[in-house]
Amino acid sequence: MSEGPLSGVRIVDLTHVLAGPYCTYLLGLLGAEVIKVEVPGGEGARRIGPPGSPREAGLSAPFAAQAGGKRMLAADFRTPEGADILRALLRRADVFVEGLRPGVVARAGFDEESVRALNPRLVFASVSGFGQDGPFSPWPAYDHIIQAMSGLMSVIGTPEIAPLRVGPPVVDYISGLYAAFAVMAGLAARERTGAFQRVDVAMRDCAFAMMSAVISAHLNAGMIPRPVGNIPASDSPSSGVFTTKYGLLALAANHERQFRDLCIALGRPDLLSDPRFAQPERRQTNAAALRSELSTVFADRTAAEWEELLMAAGVPAGRVRTIPEAVAEPQTTARGLLHEMFSSDLGRAIVVPGAAFKLNGSVPLPGDAPRRAGADTATILAELGYDGGRVAELARRGIVTLA
Repeated sequence: MSEGPLSGVRIVDLTHVLAGPYCTYLLGLLGAEVIKVEVPGGEGARRIGPPGSPREAGLSAPFAAQAGGKRMLAADFRTPEGADILRALLRRADVFVEGLRPGVVARAGFDEESVRALNPRLVFASVSGFGQDGPFSPWPAYDHIIQAMSGLMSVIGTPEIAPLRVGPPVVDYISGLYAAFAVMAGLAARERTGAFQRVDVAMRDCAFAMMSAVISAHLNAGMIPRPVGNIPASDSPSSGVFTTKYGLLALAANHERQFRDLCIALGRPDLLSDPRFAQPERRQTNAAALRSELSTVFADRTAAEWEELLMAAGVPAGRVRTIPEAVAEPQTTARGLLHEMFSSDLGRAIVVPGAAFKLNGSVPLPGDAPRRAGADTATILAELGYDGGRVAELARRGIVTLA
């Protein structure tokens, strides 16, 4: 594991699917040692997503995106012997992150009181759909369920086709990010006070936080948010997504100076003196007319041409890209967003994203490729004092998996 701000921090990761694993992945990118504890045979997310050899090997594309750099231990913590292994890990850990439905770890003997007794300096974090309390707490959840129940889907799409799910699992990832943020805060508090820290992250809460501006508009201005398609949050009539000669162009001329620069760059300075558009209030009143004027101009060139021209003029504008196009951009390479590493399990290289920030000039990246379930079981158990015969016995009984 490469050195980083969290070097020396040991994390026990009892999470699955995306939200919890993304939390521990981020912490691992910062140098923490992450021991992922899975059920024997590995968690279900290893076998979802696009078909092919990675999924067949238990290293599916969704799983691999946040599994790099983790040590893999497969042990059934619901059995007495597996619970002993988890307890031994927690005694030596700094952070325990679990992502199961509320009540599951408590029933196995890992409620807050018991965990605190094992390690009074631990940061104990839970990532769940609805949190550790409230009437929805016991319910299971996935990203699209939370998108539906939080109100997020109701504002996605156009009035004709809404509600729609946001394509990528955004709630999973924002929840993992919030969880990592909270764990970091817990570690800071633990270092200052020496006291046990309890973190409770709910995906529904994170979805609300992600929609803060929309929810504030409802609570404080009486607005009932509606789906508006590609009209931006600013509601500026000189912003949105426009059809060009070839491709779509996203535009954000929200401020007076940007509108002036836009009109000049488009070769339409006359719009500045047009009584319908001369003041922001008039532009809002005549939004449809202004968008019609802009659409006529944009039809003369391609989105790529407009992007270059408007960005040079200081007007925020970007061609709508596909995922393959965005990945292939030189900006992606310049920022070091993608990391290629060789997977011995697959016999080929895989590419995964690193962190979305630079630290001292470099993007934190996973040290090792994602590995099969149980790849480190024997090594980790040896570190805990288990001899080879005991490990072999647990494997024969199906309590642990050895790669």
